[in-house]
Amino acid sequence: MLLAFADESGHAADPKVDHIGLVGLIAPEERWTAFRDRWDAALAEFDVPAFHMREFAHRRGAFQGWPEEQRRALLDRLLNAIEELEPTIAGWVISLRAWRALDRAAERLFLDPYYACIQ
Repeated sequence: MLLAFADESGHAADPKVDHIGLVGLIAPEERWTAFRDRWDAALAEFDVPAFHMREFAHRRGAFQGWPEEQRRALLDRLLNAIEELEPTIAGWVISLRAWRALDRAAERLFLDPYYACIQ
């Protein structure tokens, strides 16, 4: 069986957002346990409770004050865990301007712009 994990970018309810997107990793179920072990070991080694790119990119939260060498080392470990998972990477983006222009029947068909991304 294949399992996928995805995360969203943007929020459809935010009137300032023009696009939303999803990106995900898809891999056979048996690979995910080893991936999770590698990911969690990297977070533990760097004493980080969770990895959120928004915090990492802006040097906030657990990443505040980190030197660039430390940032690169953690990111390298996490990217290596993803590489060893050998996933299929999939991403989807939808224009909220187009979504908001849909008639009610089409909107009910898709239910939510995130579902439209996946479909």
